[in-house]
Amino acid sequence: MYHSLGRRRDPVTLAHDHGALVDWRLATPRRQTPCPAEDMKLGFHHVFKHYYMPSLHEPAVVVELLINGKVWEKLAPEFQEIIKAATLEATIASAVALNKANAGALKELREKHNVQIGRTPNDILIGMLKVWDKLAAREADRNPFFKKVYESQRRWAADVVTSRRTVHPAYEVAADYYWPQK
Repeated sequence: MYHSLGRRRDPVTLAHDHGALVDWRLATPRRQTPCPAEDMKLGFHHVFKHYYMPSLHEPAVVVELLINGKVWEKLAPEFQEIIKAATLEATIASAVALNKANAGALKELREKHNVQIGRTPNDILIGMLKVWDKLAAREADRNPFFKKVYESQRRWAADVVTSRRTVHPAYEVAADYYWPQK
């Protein structure tokens, strides 16, 4: 995707284009989710002093347990339910633990290591969406299965995203009320 945006995936180009490394995670192919706690383990904060997030190239992390369909069908229904419950609990526990670890890591990055934390500018995020639309259209033209899945996901998202906007308040309302950005 970054190539389609006219950018190389190296920190030198990003630093030149944006005056700082826009997203230190772009410098490495190892992960593509905003995860300051994990990035600190790799020592990125010793090299890069600018950390911008979030990004849209991987908006959700998927934790999967893959079981062969034929094996799954042979499991008793109560075992299927145990596996479903355990994987749901593990996913939620993992997300909660990661949120807490990232909160601590961001504080340490700012206060101890003097890393500048910033938000990826909206024009870059919109640019990524425009490129994604082009890439998805091209792939849908070439791959009927991709097209089928992509259209199905878009229909699902059209229902869920528009519903969520109505049902849930904007996150920023409470966040800005209690912890206004400086």
